[in-house]
Amino acid sequence: MAEPDNTDQKNDLEKQRLHHEWERLKLEHYRVTHEAKRPYVEAVFRFSDLAVRSLLILNGGAALAILGFASRELSSNKSASAFAYVCFLFGLGSALAVACAGLAYLAQWCFAMDEKSDYDFAGNIFNVFAILMFSAGLCAFMWGMVEASTMFSAAQP
Repeated sequence: MAEPDNTDQKNDLEKQRLHHEWERLKLEHYRVTHEAKRPYVEAVFRFSDLAVRSLLILNGGAALAILGFASRELSSNKSASAFAYVCFLFGLGSALAVACAGLAYLAQWCFAMDEKSDYDFAGNIFNVFAILMFSAGLCAFMWGMVEASTMFSAAQP
């Protein structure tokens, strides 16, 4: 009876070792690639957080300024309807900024889930709606500025 060939076993072990090394190198490449992208992803998160906060501060600060001005003007028995509309626009912008932050949170939660197929799709949908909310909030601020400018121009003697 012939003995098993020792060289076949060595070849099989060498193939397994090379395959293992190849898989380890692929994993290391994946890790290095993602670690290189990490600062950019973190910068995007910081920027989006700053943008949403800025929108909220813009609209909220403008609403407070209009309320302060309105309280002075309304004491002389002027109409409140123009002030109310401008405050509504800035309040709407603030509400849209908060909605944007909530939708951005939901998008990131979906992207962080392990089951990728459905959650990635939902994350993309939430992301699009967050961008729409941000854009609408910025439009509300700009429209409020136009209305406030018109209101102040009409109030000049």
